[in-house]
Amino acid sequence: MWKDINAVLFDMDGTLVDSMWVWHKIDVEFLEQRNIPYPDELVSDIEGMSFVQTADYFINKFHLPESTEKIQQIWNDMAREHYANDVFFKEGAWEFLKELKSKNKKIAMGTSNSRELVNVLREKYDLDQFFDAYVTADEIVNGKPAPDVYLRAAKEIDTNIKNCIVFEDMTNGIIAGNSAGAKTCAINDSFSAPIWEEKKKTADYHIESYLDLPEVY
Repeated sequence: MWKDINAVLFDMDGTLVDSMWVWHKIDVEFLEQRNIPYPDELVSDIEGMSFVQTADYFINKFHLPESTEKIQQIWNDMAREHYANDVFFKEGAWEFLKELKSKNKKIAMGTSNSRELVNVLREKYDLDQFFDAYVTADEIVNGKPAPDVYLRAAKEIDTNIKNCIVFEDMTNGIIAGNSAGAKTCAINDSFSAPIWEEKKKTADYHIESYLDLPEVY
């Protein structure tokens, strides 16, 4: 698994931290406040979209009067307190970051979330002690499954994408890593448990938790 791997690229939500529940809660509350029924296809439709793309989707899908920027700010405001107080690392993730750092692996994040909420976790956990770069959905045009976020992350840490492994919890994120040219590892998450078999087939490797990983070398 670690042969020729010089860097590790992480998705954030559902991969490093247990936070997918936050976004489901926000989507439900956001639509309820506007008396809009929650559509069955919403989760699959927005999977992997960047923050901007998701806001545009909501505006077009539900005929909202707000601008893309306004929708993003509403969501950031709704999520900020959760990220500061209720979002925690997944089992073994913190220890894995420490191990990667001790083995001198470069570490970068490629997330569909906003820079604002990434910064909440950066400050909360002092993530800069581990991470060499962060690429957020604010900074790319095409969200996952396009490879843009991971290509940009590899470039930011001056590493050939073929020497990177991507950890992801969603199929579109795994496809993004594959398309970029990286190795990929799917991690299980309760939110995406129904598509676990699909994720396992799409990724090069798969783990139930970070405790299942072989020692880094």
